[in-house]
Amino acid sequence: PRAVAVHQRQPHHMGARVGVVFVLLIAVSVAQHEEGAWYDCVPPYESGNELLRLFRDAAVANGKLPHVRCLNLTVPLDYDDPTRTNVTAFAVKLSLNKNSVARGQLWMLNGGPGGSGEYLIFSLTKPTRFDLLELLGGDYELVFPDHRGTGFSSPLSCPTHSLDHAADCTEYLNQTYGSRVLHQYTVTNAARDLHLLMQAARLPGTPQHVYSVSYGWYPNFYFLCNFTLTLQGTYLAQRYLQLYTEPEERPASVILDGITSPDRTTLLSYDLNVDNAGRAFLERCDSDVFCSSAYDGCSSFNALEDIYKQIDGKLPSCFDKLNTSFSSPQEQRLVMEKMLGQWVCSVQERVLVPPTVFRLTRCNDDDIVALNTLFAVKHPEGETAPQVELPPFAMWGFVVQENIGDSELLSLEFPPPPLRDTLEAEMSLQFSVFTAPKFHGWYYYWDVYPLDEYAHGFPKVDGLPMLLMNGNLDTATPLYWATEVYDHYTAPTTQFVLVDKAPHWTLVNSPVVDSETPCAMQVLVSWVTGGYATSSANTSCLAKLADIDWEGTSEDDQQRSERYFGTPDMWQL
Repeated sequence: PRAVAVHQRQPHHMGARVGVVFVLLIAVSVAQHEEGAWYDCVPPYESGNELLRLFRDAAVANGKLPHVRCLNLTVPLDYDDPTRTNVTAFAVKLSLNKNSVARGQLWMLNGGPGGSGEYLIFSLTKPTRFDLLELLGGDYELVFPDHRGTGFSSPLSCPTHSLDHAADCTEYLNQTYGSRVLHQYTVTNAARDLHLLMQAARLPGTPQHVYSVSYGWYPNFYFLCNFTLTLQGTYLAQRYLQLYTEPEERPASVILDGITSPDRTTLLSYDLNVDNAGRAFLERCDSDVFCSSAYDGCSSFNALEDIYKQIDGKLPSCFDKLNTSFSSPQEQRLVMEKMLGQWVCSVQERVLVPPTVFRLTRCNDDDIVALNTLFAVKHPEGETAPQVELPPFAMWGFVVQENIGDSELLSLEFPPPPLRDTLEAEMSLQFSVFTAPKFHGWYYYWDVYPLDEYAHGFPKVDGLPMLLMNGNLDTATPLYWATEVYDHYTAPTTQFVLVDKAPHWTLVNSPVVDSETPCAMQVLVSWVTGGYATSSANTSCLAKLADIDWEGTSEDDQQRSERYFGTPDMWQL
């Protein structure tokens, strides 16, 4: 149903739902701060909070603790009817030099959709990762806005979140937050909120840059592929550029990492993209001397297809020799598809794919022991899938994820094709994370918002400096999307960087052999600190990208193998 929204002027009961949490985490009332002005904010980074612990761990390593400031803005719930009611737009700013004038601001757009700025901070401040502030030279500011409906930007939530309760969730939202409130939590309104935040934070003579990734991500591969869409950050940035066309309204440059194509991106094709990336990854295995030798020169993908044929045809297979809790061949296939789909999303975990297929094919005594260990981890008895819980400070916006996902990203045609077509397509895949059927199922119960004139359209960039980065093993935003987007932005001010072997989110998933700083991070820093002026970021690190460790000989891969197979030797050749 694509009915036009009927706006009713009802109170937006944000306080009733999140007031207590807001007070506990923010502690200082918004009313105590000048509207649109940065203020020192201890909460939600107060003593005992996980985020501050991470900051402090990082400070021990590099001797500096980021200075944290917050910004609240009151913005219209409905920009077409500003008298209806208001909501809050919130942002966090990190800097190393509290009193110096910043050389620039780098706005970091999380996506999902549904990702909060806090979640992005958490992912970028782990002490085992890099320090982006330090890499920028210490005199830049990182700004993390909360997408409308997430974090502290008037979040929406339901007491339940499962397909069985989708209709109840929609009814609850309308009763709690106001009739058809979901129709105001759109990509376009989120872009308008971002514009007001950036205008309020703008400093004279200080360039603002916007970094965006997909429409969301998370560096933990399991969460990345199991819950988030990983589609909207670059989608949101391009919507911003559609809305704001004047030079004074636009940032100094825009960085798109993991690029969504506005006229092609759909959730119905999401699992197909995962499958294509998985196939491409196994093709890399077949072209590697070690990996191909393990298969005696045969195709690893053909070996995987044979395993699925055995399962689908209820033929004798290695699964018959395992001590697992699978209730049916169909469950074997579903767990296999999802496990391999999750792994191929991750630059760390994907090396497990070839030895797993190999062990299921060879199926000797060592393999049976290793596979029993594997499926005990990935498919515990009594569970149909591993369970993942978000940390309490993540403030992920599941409602926003469903709302934008089903309203704008599900399909290019509405109503979408029948659900049975999506389910049948899933059964032809070798790698999947089952995103398409999940969101397709919710669509029939969700109060989807009507598309506006900006949906599925491209902005005119008019010489705006743009840096585009994409991996060629990206499971969420495939390379052909990125190249098609680049065709729309072929001005001399646009630079396209292809990151070989990289999965989604090249910023952290592009390891190099001579540095702890990922290649795409080096490219980004080069761009922001001067390269954008001539659209010529330094890409020399592309020649130093780390090879895929097919043998699993690194310490990390041996530990990974020990966890999943019970032995540090992935292959046991």
